Amino acid sequence: MKTAFRFLTASLAALGLSAQVLPSDPVPMFWGPAGELIRHASGALRVEAPPSRPTLARVIPLAPDLEHVHVEGGWFWANRKVRRPGGLEIHVLRSENGSQWHFVARWVPGKGQPVCRILALGPDFLATSAMAPFQHGERQSRAAVLAQGRGDALHVKRLVDLGSKHTPQGIFVPWVVAVPDGWALVHSRTGHLWTVRAVGDHIQDRAFKLLASVPDRALAGNMDLEVAVLGCQPSPTGELLIATRSGEAVIKGREWAKALNPELGRPTWIDPSIMKDPRPQSREMFDRALEAYGKRQDAIEAEVAPKVLEAFPDLLWWEMDVREGSLRRREPPPGAPTRIGSVEVLKAFRFRFAVDGNLIMGE
Repeated sequence: MKTAFRFLTASLAALGLSAQVLPSDPVPMFWGPAGELIRHASGALRVEAPPSRPTLARVIPLAPDLEHVHVEGGWFWANRKVRRPGGLEIHVLRSENGSQWHFVARWVPGKGQPVCRILALGPDFLATSAMAPFQHGERQSRAAVLAQGRGDALHVKRLVDLGSKHTPQGIFVPWVVAVPDGWALVHSRTGHLWTVRAVGDHIQDRAFKLLASVPDRALAGNMDLEVAVLGCQPSPTGELLIATRSGEAVIKGREWAKALNPELGRPTWIDPSIMKDPRPQSREMFDRALEAYGKRQDAIEAEVAPKVLEAFPDLLWWEMDVREGSLRRREPPPGAPTRIGSVEVLKAFRFRFAVDGNLIMGE
C-alpha cells in the first residue's frame, strides 16, 4: 500500500478559507479638509464636492504603477515599487494635486524589513505586511511605525502590537481605513481592530474587539471562523461605521456548515511521490488534483452557505469614536439592513458615505 499524506490544499483548509463565501473589501475613501470626499474608482481618484465648493469635483487619473494611493494631511500619497540592481525598493511619493508626484522616501526590503504597504502618519509612516513580519530587537509584528532619518531611507521606529500578550499573530491582511490623524487596522475575520494615530508629538495606538465572544486566541489564525466584519467606512465627522455578523455566527457558522456536509474543508489525499517527481506530467497531475479539490469544495459551500445564513442572518451595526476611543452598538442607518437575506447579498455587501453624509449601500 502506497504511503500517502494529508495535503492542506494551498493551506486553505487549515485556515478555514476553502470555498468560504467572502464579502467585498471596502473601497478606500478619504475626507478632504473642505468636506470633499475622495474615493478610488476604476484606476482613478474621484473627488465628490460638497455643495458649498462645487469646483472641487474632478476625476484624477492614476498611473498604473502607483499603489496604495491615499490622502493624509492635505496631501496625496502613494507607493511605487522600483527594481534596482541591488534589489527591490518601495518609494513613497507625495503630490499636491494627485497628478504630479514627488519622491519623499524609500524602503529597502530585507531581513526583518518585509515588502509592505506604507501610509503617511503625521511626521512618520505606518507600514503593514501580509506575510513576513517586521522585526525590531527581539520582537516582531506585521505592522510598524517607520521614520525617516537624515537621508531618504526609512527605518523601523517601533512596532504596532496586533496580538494579545499570550497570542501570536497569525497571517492576515488587515483592512486599512482612514481615521482622523491616522488609520484603523481591521481584522475582518476575527473582529479585532486597532487605531494608530499621530496625536500631538507621539503615536497613539489602541486595540478594540467588536465581538466579545470571539477569543483573542483567534488572532493566531488557527480557529475556523465565519468572517466577522463585513464593512467599515469613515463618516464625514470622523467616526467609523462598522457592520459585522453576530458573534454566534462567527463562532458557530463553520461548525454548522460542516455538520451539514462533513466533507467541507476536509483535506484531500495525494501520493507523496507526485510531489517528488520532477516530470511535467506529475506537476500536471498535481494541478488537476488541486483544481478538482477546489471545485468540489466550491460546490459544497454553494450547497451549505444558504442554510448557514438562514440559521445566523443577523447583521450588527457599530459606531466607533476614534478620538475618544469609544465603541458602541447602534441602530442601523436609514436604508441599511438588519439581516443578510441571501448568499448573493453577502457577496455583494458593501457601503460607503456620500459627500452629504448619507449612506449608500452596494458601493
